[in-house]
Amino acid sequence: MGDADHPYLWRWDRSRYKASWLCLRPSEDDVQAACLSKLSFLGIPAMPVDAGAKLLRGRAYGALRRAGASTACLKGQTGAGFAGLADIIGVIPRSVHRLDFPWGIPLFLEVKAPEHLEPSPGGGFRQVEAAGKPSAQQLGFLDAMHGAGACVGLIWSVDDLQEVLP
Repeated sequence: MGDADHPYLWRWDRSRYKASWLCLRPSEDDVQAACLSKLSFLGIPAMPVDAGAKLLRGRAYGALRRAGASTACLKGQTGAGFAGLADIIGVIPRSVHRLDFPWGIPLFLEVKAPEHLEPSPGGGFRQVEAAGKPSAQQLGFLDAMHGAGACVGLIWSVDDLQEVLP
């Protein structure tokens, strides 16, 4: 799972995934949709933070700038209020986590597309596209949230949720 640098799932490891699934070449959007569906099924309210609304975000930021908003609230290339803000945020309800405290656990998931493979003519598989990697800002955000007691992790497959959730 994690290591001394990041005590949560954060590093791609091809051995964790079936080659047949990686040959389907799922996108980051596919993984995010599957995770949101699974979280809903588990009774964990969650939502995508940046569902690719770049055009809408651009218009909103333009309006904020014209209204005199400080550029400090507009930092980050993704338009998030915080550099590295996770792709999915939610709360694991007490009824789901069953731990010894009477409140929910904040949840922050950074979603990445997994490695894409294709069958190799000589047998086996070859990489067509590398798995998505987290940026320093994304890891910094997850580190800060983990340090504050949140459940965090990087997700390349809906199956990764079982590694991340308590």
